[in-house]
Amino acid sequence: MRHAIAHLRDQGLLSARKGVATRVEASAHDWRKSYSVRSVADLVELARETEMRVTHREDVEARGRLAVELGCRPGRRWHHFGGPRFHVPAETAFCWTEVYLDGRLAPIVRPIDVLRAAVFVMVEDQAGEPIVEIRQDIHPCVIDAAKAPILGSKVGDLALQITRRYSGTGGRLLLLSHTLLPGDRFSYSMTFHPD
Repeated sequence: MRHAIAHLRDQGLLSARKGVATRVEASAHDWRKSYSVRSVADLVELARETEMRVTHREDVEARGRLAVELGCRPGRRWHHFGGPRFHVPAETAFCWTEVYLDGRLAPIVRPIDVLRAAVFVMVEDQAGEPIVEIRQDIHPCVIDAAKAPILGSKVGDLALQITRRYSGTGGRLLLLSHTLLPGDRFSYSMTFHPD
């Protein structure tokens, strides 16, 4: 019985507080209520249950601040694209995403205007480039005039920007994404187990 409960707890279906109770959790995360990603599997599920509508794309050479952000030599080519992500059939986007993809991998996403899969999964599946590390940073920011109406927010509303760096073998950055989330749609949780 203990083994079964531990297995269900590891899958996020049960939560337990020592000396208090064991509680059954929802079997599926409702992305419409909050953005709470705790694993790579959650990233894959979020992409599958939503759609990113690409509103702009361009091929760029990394120079100056962009080269520093991408941690690459000046002149390296990247495919930059972005747009809002929606819970279909919602009319208001719940986040805005900007992506820089290694220029060699651009043909994977170039013909797609509506993404319903995680870009890093597409890279692994179609280019055979394994993602060996995902580094995530979260920073506060404000929503600008261009994105506010699409996100159903006001200009200057507080938001969080999640930057994820997806690295392949040898530490080479293959993909960088910035996800802008209005503050009222984001929750961050982490579970610690005392030693």
